[in-house]
Amino acid sequence: MSSPLQRRRASRRLEEYVEAIFDIKYVEGRKVVRIKDIAQRMGVSMATVTDAMKRLAAMGLVEYVPRGYVDLTEEGLRMARDLRQRENIIKLFLKEILAFPEEQASKLACRLEHDMPDEVVERLILLTRFLTEHASPEVREKLREYIRRNVCQ
Repeated sequence: MSSPLQRRRASRRLEEYVEAIFDIKYVEGRKVVRIKDIAQRMGVSMATVTDAMKRLAAMGLVEYVPRGYVDLTEEGLRMARDLRQRENIIKLFLKEILAFPEEQASKLACRLEHDMPDEVVERLILLTRFLTEHASPEVREKLREYIRRNVCQ
């Protein structure tokens, strides 16, 4: 099975920088992304962001000129979209299949997207797709209720 969720080359922290740039530019709709914007979003110093941008530029994931703007390359944009897709799939699974509340599913998905092996995400996709396409709404609700009743709290 081919999947858009390919193995990434960056560390978890560098992936978070890629996502921050994506969010600032494409979700918030800003025309440019500055080191200052990323530092505020990530809660780190501008020097820390500058170091990360140098590393991401060397990896071909961002275009960065000192004292200039930061932008994602095509590869960086692909990575950001893949990470967002992973997060959305994991969140859907946690919320719709495992019956986690929305807020908790969002927080967990954000953490898991970076650490979960691609093979696991691919199988979650298949399981979620199978359950939503082939199990009736009643069966899916019985599964969620079963999980709610049997989870140790």
